[in-house]
Amino acid sequence: MGYTGGEAFEPNYDKIGDHTEAMLVEFDDSVTYNQLLAKFFAEHTPGVSSRQYRSCIFYHDDDQRAAAEAVRDGLVGMGKRWVRHTAVEPASAFWQAEDYHQKYLAKMQTRFAGYGR
Repeated sequence: MGYTGGEAFEPNYDKIGDHTEAMLVEFDDSVTYNQLLAKFFAEHTPGVSSRQYRSCIFYHDDDQRAAAEAVRDGLVGMGKRWVRHTAVEPASAFWQAEDYHQKYLAKMQTRFAGYGR
């Protein structure tokens, strides 16, 4: 987890500025970019929110941009209108988030294990 898409130097959770919270995904040739896009849209429900929590795909080249826009626009054309809120923008510097933001869901599942039983 980290921050990208903005101009501020060394953003953090308290001073995020114009950045967006994001995940940096590194992948090898055993996974295609289109497979990642399919997983993203299957697992993610885009919404309109603040710049910090908005839905955005940050691309690294024109092929990634074109693929992300094609998948998003294709889903909109199939009636999945909520994905239109997902922006597609060029990647910029990625700043690692604070340690307490890393693996946040796993930490919360461990922290609250056993509650509600």
